Order: sequence, then C-alpha cells, then structure tokens
Amino acid sequence: MLPSCWNEVAKKKGKAMNNSRFVRRSNAWCIRIACAAAIMIMLGSKAQAACDFPSNPPANSVVTCSGVTTTPFQVDNIPGVQVTNTGTWNGAGDTFLMDFRGADLTDSVLINEGVMNWTDAFNPTNASRGAMSKFFNTNQATFAEAYNRPGGILDVSLDPAQASANASAIGGLVVQSRGPNGAMVASNQGQINVASSAGDDVGIYGMIVRADSTVMVENASSGSITVERGVPNANFSVGILAEILDDSTIPVSAVIDNSGQINAATSNSNAVVGVGVYMRQRLPTIGNQPGVHTLDNTGTIEASGGTVAGVLFDDGGNAFPDITVNIDNSGSIIGNGADFSSAIFIDGAAIADTSIFNTGQMIGSVFTSSGNDIFEMLSGQITGEFFVFGDGSDTFDLIDGLVSGLLDGGDDADSADGMIDALNFDTFTGDAPEFVNWESVNVINSAAVSFATDFTTETFSTDATGTAIFTDTLAVTGDVMNDGAIDMVSPDTTGTATIIGDVAGTGALELGVNVGSDRADVLSIVGDTSGSSIAISPNSVDLQLATGNDVLVVEVTGTTSVGDFTLPDGSTMQEINGVTYELSLIGSDWFLTASGSPGGFNALPVPTLSTWSLVLLIGLFLLVALVGIRRS
Repeated sequence: MLPSCWNEVAKKKGKAMNNSRFVRRSNAWCIRIACAAAIMIMLGSKAQAACDFPSNPPANSVVTCSGVTTTPFQVDNIPGVQVTNTGTWNGAGDTFLMDFRGADLTDSVLINEGVMNWTDAFNPTNASRGAMSKFFNTNQATFAEAYNRPGGILDVSLDPAQASANASAIGGLVVQSRGPNGAMVASNQGQINVASSAGDDVGIYGMIVRADSTVMVENASSGSITVERGVPNANFSVGILAEILDDSTIPVSAVIDNSGQINAATSNSNAVVGVGVYMRQRLPTIGNQPGVHTLDNTGTIEASGGTVAGVLFDDGGNAFPDITVNIDNSGSIIGNGADFSSAIFIDGAAIADTSIFNTGQMIGSVFTSSGNDIFEMLSGQITGEFFVFGDGSDTFDLIDGLVSGLLDGGDDADSADGMIDALNFDTFTGDAPEFVNWESVNVINSAAVSFATDFTTETFSTDATGTAIFTDTLAVTGDVMNDGAIDMVSPDTTGTATIIGDVAGTGALELGVNVGSDRADVLSIVGDTSGSSIAISPNSVDLQLATGNDVLVVEVTGTTSVGDFTLPDGSTMQEINGVTYELSLIGSDWFLTASGSPGGFNALPVPTLSTWSLVLLIGLFLLVALVGIRRS
C-alpha cells in the first residue's frame, strides 16, 4: 500500500543506526508520525458503524465503533482497515474484542479511545491475544499501528477456572507483524490493566509489540500500564514486551519511549518473574543483521514481587554477533523483589554492547553481559546490592550522584586476557563506592575522591587535576601513576597507607606532620619509585615547637633514588614551626631531617637542674670573695 512510506522508514532507520542515541530516537518517532499521516491520507472508503458494522469490511475502510457492544470485530486478511472504538466494548472468555489476523494486514490501524473490558479471559489459540490484537504472517514488508488514546482503557482479567485452557500469552494490547523487514508501531496514552488471580500457566502482558525489522513502542506521560499476578506462577508478568523476530534482511531496531507509569506486580515467590520492560531478540536474523535496542525512560518503570527486573534484555540463549542495547534513564527504574531484585538485567549468551546513561533513580542490582559495556552515572542515585559487568572491556564513569552497592568490573583485574575494565571518577567529588575487578581506576578532571576500602587494580592513576584521598590504613594493590595529588593528611598524623606496586608520576603527596612529636603520616611503598618526581607537601597539624629530630614520611621496599621525591616546587628545604627541614633519602626511606642529616640539628641544650645549681654556687663564691676584698 505505502511503498514510498516504507522506503522512508528503511532509509531513515538506516541513517539513525549510525547516529547518536538521541538522533536515533528522534528519527524513529518522526518516522512513526510521518507514516501514520501517510496512512490516514491514503485510506480509501470511510464506512461508519456503531459496532454493528459487520466484521471483515472492504479494504481501506475506516470504521468507528461507539455505544455499548459485546460483539467482537474481526478483520481477516484485509489490508488498510482502520478501526476506532469510542464507546464501551465488553467481551468475555475466549471472545476477542478487536482482532486482526491473516496474511495481509498491511497498513492496518487499531485505535481505542473508549473502554474495552475483557473479563474471564482465556486464550486457547497458539498465538498471543489481547483486548486489542493483531497477528499476521505475510511475505512482504509491512507497516501497521495500534493506539490506546488518552482516556482509553484496556481492562483484562483472566478466568481462574480456565487456567489450564490457556495456550498462549494474554495482554491488553498485542500486535505482531510477521513479514520480511516489517515494522510495528504501538502507543499507549491511556490505561492498560491486566490481572490474574489464578495459577495460569501463561504469561500476562500489558503490551506485546513484535516485528521482524522495526519495533517502536510508546507509553506516554498520560499512559499507565499495570500487570498484576496474585499467585505463584513460573511464567512472566510483564509491562511491555518489545521483540525483534527473525525475518529481516536489513539492520533491526526496537525503540521504547516511556514517560508514563509501568508497574508489573507479582506475588512474593521466587517462582514468579516480573519485568517492567522486556526487550528481546531471540532468533537470528537473515545474515545476522546488526540490532539496536533502545529504551528512553523519563517516567517510572517498576517490577515488584518474587524474582524481578525493572528492565530485561534477553537473546534467547543465542550469541548474536552485533547487538547493542542503549538505556537512557532520567526517571525511575525499580526492581523490588523478595527473592531477586535487579533494576537492569542483560541476559543470555548475547555479545551485547550495553550503554547505560543515568540521571535518574535506579533501585536494584544491574547486570550486563559479555560485550564492551558503558555506564555513565551523570547524576541521580543508584542503589543495589551488585552492579556486575560481564566479560569484555567495560567502562563505568562516575561523574555525579550517589552509588550504593558493589561495582564489579567482571572477570578479574588482570589485562592478560585482553579485557581492560576502566572505573573513572570523572569530576566526581565524594566517597568512592566499594569496587572489585577493574584493571584501571582513574581520578580525572578535577575529581576529589575519598577511598576508604582496600582495592586491587592493575593501574591506579590521578591526572594533573585529580585528587585521591587515602584514609588512614588504606591498602592499594597495583601500580600507581600520580600526576595529580594523593592526600593522606590526618589530624593525628597516624595515617599509614600502603601501595603494593610501583609508584611513578609528577604529582603531589600531601602528608600531615607533627614536628613537636616527631610523627607524620607515612606512605609505605612495596615496589619501586625510580623515575618519579613526586612533591611531598608536609602539612603541620599544630604549632608545637619542633624538636629537630628526624621524621619518617615515605618508606620504600624496593628501588628508590634521589630526586624521586622532593618538597614542593622541587625544593629540598622547608621551614616547619621555626626549624628548617630537608627531605633526605636514608637507605630506602625518606625522612624530614633538620640541617639535612639525621641528628644534625645543633640546637643549644636546655640547662638541667644540676647546671643551674653549679652556676648558683659559683655566684655565691664570687659574692663572698667580693665582700672579703671590700673589708680588706
């Protein structure tokens, strides 16, 4: 029907694949709007009906149903039909309400602006069904749409007495386009409610949207999707399922835009799986086409109950060669499970490169797969037990916000396997979360980060503007490149941080010193410092008069040389509390020494009590002598 419109879909989607995530998303929704407009212009006859219009109208018909009806409306193998419900539509059992099916449903449109109630629902067919449903197989490229408009309500409740009769999934809005390079658009701007109170052996869904090439799903700011399962069941309970099928010869994409409310609530049993948004590509496309799955969330996505995931991507156990998952969250993604909770779970054998950008809230753990993954924490808050990255070279950029939970880079902290995971504290100011299995840990771009928990890495670095704050007994296992600052200043000068590895760089080492008690914070290096040029900056913690005794500041178990450490500005001398100290290398340790050598400070001794007694005695003798002379 619309070859020029479809060419535009393919052309624009192909361009979008190569652009940024924002451009790709904008293009996808522009395509949907453009195609919808073209369909409306090119539709043919405009028969009006009050839901007594017979099923299977002529091709390209526009049908409006109003009033109250219990009669199902079916379209079998007829292209270009648009059906709009503005009234109240009631159905029960296995009587589907608005049901399109067949081999040729190209350019068909389903719209609900009223109320559609499907009570005591069950589905004995071999295909997913909903209050609004479209299911077709064809051998040509197709484009079709389904909309639940503002004020529209899709209400589905399953029949507990027919639990064993269900053969396939049940949902509110269920649309599927099976055709090479086919596309499907679905939008919810109203309410979708699906509820089950029995142990139905079937998945229940708010929306199911499937196509071979392009899937575009919207839950608008006015939209709400609630899926509730009240008893344990091993099947899924899902807010939105967006799935790419297998019959595509071009790159595939699925775009989900949520600015509304999605809630998948299940019973508190580990046999129940609840998912807010489910992205899936479980079959290989023709020629293993690359696939991009994108979620833009500005609303709320929540899954609660037993085993839950706010967002799930699944490849069906197939290792596809070129899959990308993009998640941009500025709203809330919540996984609140009694047995297992994840905000985001990238599952299966997929070598999926995952990019997550967060400025909102995430509650629950995050798991990615074996691709090269990126997580940018731009602001907001993420709270979970674990944030686990799989095999691959992964990057976590902590820029701002609060992270509560263990950051796990994946397999290990050794780059011998060719995988290098990087944890970057980029402009971030605050406490570092606990972390493991990162080959590279970096404090960059004016970040100031406090480290309180021992960690292991291959390389820890500060750039020229970064500050790493080491707490009293911190142990860092790995080589350190310090071009910024390591701050160990403690108020009682008892800091004893340890680096088990080599140290290099041209930055600063900030230490607290108490020259009145011959004490300082001490950095212990179990490794070499050759070739470095680090400026030790002693910070006096009180005004007590200096004793002039030697003060240990750095001890090295390894090779160290003159010039590896200096005082600020490259000098070797600094006055502290009235005494000039020199930084001296003695053996393999570095000391602050008065006059430049151990014990070299030649201060006048303080007179003792016996000394004062001798002076007094001599004075008495002199006084007696003077008196005798005068008398003579």
